[in-house]
Amino acid sequence: MCIAILNPPRVTLKKSVLLKCWENNPDGAGMIFTDTKTKTLYTLKEMRSGELFYKAYQQYRREYLDSYFVLHFRIATAGKVNEDNCHPFVVNENLAFVHNGIISKARTCANYSDTYYFNADTLQNIPPNFTENEAILDLIESAIGQSKLVFLNSKNEPLILNSHLGHYVNGVWYSNRSYETRIAAPKLDTWSTYKYPPIGYSQAKPDKPAPQLWPSYTKGITDLYDH
Repeated sequence: MCIAILNPPRVTLKKSVLLKCWENNPDGAGMIFTDTKTKTLYTLKEMRSGELFYKAYQQYRREYLDSYFVLHFRIATAGKVNEDNCHPFVVNENLAFVHNGIISKARTCANYSDTYYFNADTLQNIPPNFTENEAILDLIESAIGQSKLVFLNSKNEPLILNSHLGHYVNGVWYSNRSYETRIAAPKLDTWSTYKYPPIGYSQAKPDKPAPQLWPSYTKGITDLYDH
């Protein structure tokens, strides 16, 4: 199922909430946030434990009070359980995102997930300012069906696609309720009808990692946590 969370500035989530998210989605967690003074985008991934993730969250939430935080907890439905498939995913030096759901027409293989390939095949191959283009956003929403995508850019501007499929509690947006109780295993997203171009169209190959533009291309994006 996974869960995505948009945490507004100057709001700190309770430890119990984040640990419940990890309990229900234990295959890795990550976050995106910004330094609002330097307009630098940061990402972090944690594969070991919910306690360590909360420790990192608590530290950076205090340090970057004015930033939105985008959080994600993964339960694997495609691809290996590793950092490559752990969210967030970097689109370019000014934009990263997380995904909740299954894009059923996206390419997958034993090693890499639908989100990994959706980023490599699609998001990294369209104009980098696509979040400002309503027509492109409409096409992306059509492509992802009932999935939810949460973006954050280096200007500290969040964007949720299919936000109506989640809900707000005290200003915090949650993509589902796995922060409060155990939920059933996910089913494939039968609403998604997007057809990808042939493999040769993308630099990505199904048996090799797709280019993630990291770290040399995305100099502004820094992994803050030592795994």
